[in-house]
Parts: sequence; C-alpha cells; structure tokens
Amino acid sequence: MKKHIILIFIALCYYLSEVPILAQQEERVKLPFEFTVSAGAEINNFSNLNARLKDLGLDKTKPVMLSGGIGVAYDFNPVMLGTSISAGTSGFGDRSGHQSYWRGYFSSNRIRSGNIIFSPELGLGYQQLSNNVVKEGLQGEFNDFLISTPNQTRLEHKGTALDVGISLKKVTSSRIDPFLRIGYRHGLKSSSWKIQGADADNVPSDRISNVYVQLLLGIGR
Repeated sequence: MKKHIILIFIALCYYLSEVPILAQQEERVKLPFEFTVSAGAEINNFSNLNARLKDLGLDKTKPVMLSGGIGVAYDFNPVMLGTSISAGTSGFGDRSGHQSYWRGYFSSNRIRSGNIIFSPELGLGYQQLSNNVVKEGLQGEFNDFLISTPNQTRLEHKGTALDVGISLKKVTSSRIDPFLRIGYRHGLKSSSWKIQGADADNVPSDRISNVYVQLLLGIGR
C-alpha cells in the first residue's frame, strides 16, 4: 500500500510540474521538480547472519544486489526535499535475496563547478530484506517433506537506516540532468532476522549497512 501511495504522489508531482503558472508578464513558469530513474548496485553487510550460516555448513547470503528505483524532489532553494523508492535482488535462483527500500531526504544544488552540480544528500530510509536458505541432499518420503521442516527457509529483516550520499548533475541551458549517485546507508540499530511463518528463538541480529552506486536518468528545473 505504501509503495502505491508513493507512486501516485510522484505521478501527481509530475503533472503539477507541467501546469503553467502565470507570472506578472504572463510567462510560462514550470515548478522546480526533479524526477529520476535509477539503476545500480550495492554491497550489504550481513555479518552475523552469514557467520551463523557458515557454522551450520550452509551457503552465505550474497552481499551484492542489483537495484532500480524512481524518485522525485522539489527545490525550495537552497534546500531540496525529496523521496524515492527502489527494489533490489541478488539473483533469480532459489537462494536469491530481495530488498525494498524507501527514503526521504534533504539535498541542495548550491555546490557547482562549471556545468556540474555536486548535490549532497542526507536522508532517513526504511528497508526490508528477504533471503532464501536452501538445504540440499535431503532424502525421505514425499509426505514427510510436507509436514516436517522444509528444505527451504525464508528469512526476513526490517530496519531503518541513515542515508548519506552525493549526486552529480549536469546543467544545460534549460534544465538540470542528474546522472550519478554514490552513497552509504548505515543501519540505525541491530534488528533480528525473522523466519517467515515461524516464531523462532536464538536468532541472529544485524545492523545492515551498505555502499551503493547508481546511474541516474533524470530531469530537473
């Protein structure tokens, strides 16, 4: 539901950015929105979970994820206020991990060198991760696997993160084009991993942090 609300909000902002505002000289002025589409990669830290999996002789959770997302920001000059959502995956097999992420952030377009803007970003985000742990080589009767512990377990993790980054933007005669973002997310607290559909004891906890790089396709004013 939250993702649908954000998508509707971004669509509404884009519509408003195209609505003309009549100034005193009746010139057409567009609202200073910035829209971005991102694609990139991130490296996550699952240290405590992977230590537990290693002790049990199971494959570790893959730390690298590919991600994509969309975002919108409004320039109040000198401060920009923005929001974005994204989704990521470590692959498409049985052992793949998945992530969804939302953030709100402050930024500014005041730092400039030539036609390049260096836009620092400070935000707060909420991330949800899931990962499948697969146990292979099991044998037994068909019915046993339906009523006993399965050979595949889904792990889940949720938490908030401090998001610090910088975006690079190119200035043209009529607009501002974001093209690259580099950042770091730091988990605000250590949260426990959960097993889907079960109430487990003695679970590992992680303060999940990551480094990310994103290519941006965007337009701003």
